[in-house]
Amino acid sequence: MRGAATSILSLSLIWLATSPLHAKSDTAKITIKGASLPSAVEITDQQIRQFSVWAGPGIRINGAEQFEGFIINWRQGAVEQIPEDLRRVEVSFYAGTADQQPIYIVPYAYNPLTGEGYVYLPGKGDESYTRNAATIVHGAQWEGHWFRATSAWETFVRPLIARARSASMSSRVHF
Repeated sequence: MRGAATSILSLSLIWLATSPLHAKSDTAKITIKGASLPSAVEITDQQIRQFSVWAGPGIRINGAEQFEGFIINWRQGAVEQIPEDLRRVEVSFYAGTADQQPIYIVPYAYNPLTGEGYVYLPGKGDESYTRNAATIVHGAQWEGHWFRATSAWETFVRPLIARARSASMSSRVHF
């Protein structure tokens, strides 16, 4: 019996030691990259802490499912379809320390004609789904759909993307 308890304790300690250090920590960095940008945008400004991936559906507080947070306007629900010709970028979220691997990745698209931004929440079968699901699962009714972005995200990200588009191709853009 003592051997089994020692084995369980040892396995528990190994699991704790190898668990990601980013578990539910603040957003440390956001990167934005895509064909429409001359170079990657790296954002480490303290303002990014408001864009936590640990928010929205799938999170319950006092038994109530949350519909606020992240960069998605959850309350408006999924968008049936977005125009195919919109420029899309990949937005990666990092937690813990900024030099770790991203913990969550979503595509973002902006429609300059309507002024609306959209976020795609990858679903099963999408490339970044497994990585995202290791961080948080929002649920099948959310994942695999496009949503309108929050006004806070739009106000924050659009000027950064505009500056990056006009920046020199010779270096990464940091904010």
